[in-house]
Amino acid sequence: MPWITGGLQTNPAAATILADTGPRSGPAGSTEVILELALLASSSVSCGVEIQHRNTANNTNIWQHAFRLAADGCVNEKICVTIANGERVRVVMLTAPTGLVQASLRV
Repeated sequence: MPWITGGLQTNPAAATILADTGPRSGPAGSTEVILELALLASSSVSCGVEIQHRNTANNTNIWQHAFRLAADGCVNEKICVTIANGERVRVVMLTAPTGLVQASLRV
């Protein structure tokens, strides 16, 4: 499966979407899909980001988890989540750092 990323961001604003799986669907006839996500995030500066499970309308979070990236640090996590058909997972900026930030999701 490919990595999903918005690419390397320079001085991203708060709420910038760094990676978004887009709406996901399971096999025909299923009502949910189990995602095994690999999250890779790095930054040249200390900053806050959040992983979000979004509803089908993509207008509210079902759950979210904030974490901090250390300057010149890297986060590499595996996350398993069950979502309904049409829901998505994304990574967004919580802060507005001056520097480089990138996050990628592998579904």
